[in-house]
Amino acid sequence: MDIVLNELSFENGNKGRAIDWYNTFFDTCISIGKDLNTQISVVATDKLTNIILDREMMFEKWLSTVSDRDKRFAIISMASKKPILHDYPYYYYEKKEAKGLGFAYENELLPISLDNNKRWHELSLDMELHYMIEESLEVKEENLTIIHSWDVDSSKNHLAHFKKKLNSAQEKLILEIKSGTELWENRAVYFSHLKFCESTRNYLNLQSGIILKSLCGRLLEMNNYFSNWENGDFERNGFGGDSRLESETRQKKLKTQLTIECPDNENRLFSFHCNYGTKDLRLHFFPDNDKRICYIGYVGKKIN
Repeated sequence: MDIVLNELSFENGNKGRAIDWYNTFFDTCISIGKDLNTQISVVATDKLTNIILDREMMFEKWLSTVSDRDKRFAIISMASKKPILHDYPYYYYEKKEAKGLGFAYENELLPISLDNNKRWHELSLDMELHYMIEESLEVKEENLTIIHSWDVDSSKNHLAHFKKKLNSAQEKLILEIKSGTELWENRAVYFSHLKFCESTRNYLNLQSGIILKSLCGRLLEMNNYFSNWENGDFERNGFGGDSRLESETRQKKLKTQLTIECPDNENRLFSFHCNYGTKDLRLHFFPDNDKRICYIGYVGKKIN
């Protein structure tokens, strides 16, 4: 997910203020990435290394002072190598050209301002769009509003909007998966709240067509459920496929087949299962109440 740094919020400050501005901005980006479980990329009208907030505390020097290694690497991974190229149409905020805000508006992105002035403490900003009618050469003006943030707390107001947007894009992508190999290789991206055991690899790699589409649909339902599983016990009716436990008789009889090694090297009994595709196909899973994730241990025909 791209986040736009509003260039109109740049201003020269002293060393201490520049440090605060950098920290607040990137803490906000990191928080959004965690909340939405997505990779964040920061785009701006110039490279971050060229932005001057204080000549004694340029971006690279500030980055070197970040003691938390994980935070430093996260910031480095966010830095987009391509600046915003936006020349037309023209967007204005308070009579000043606003390339970043315009880019964010056209691409439905979240613009974030540096927290250096109360004028930026607004959850939405009113802008003007100027463009020309080619036939008459008449210049037109339109009033627009764009959502906006300046710190972690303000960004929380927009999470539901972008979560819905990301889920919609993700669902479309998942339902267009062409092969089981593609599913397996991108499983952590497509289904971030499901952990696939190695035992599922061979079966998944062989899948295609309508069965694969049905399987992806069920996995998508499960991923959506487990992404919102924050408290309480697992609710087996949280998604389709008639989730249920194997009978005690079958659990005893099939204990060896149902005990599967998980990605964390722990062996678990996969007694929960649901249907997908045709009536003889099963998906065995293990909802982990402690870690709030779900392991996928078996996919295929009913185990006998």
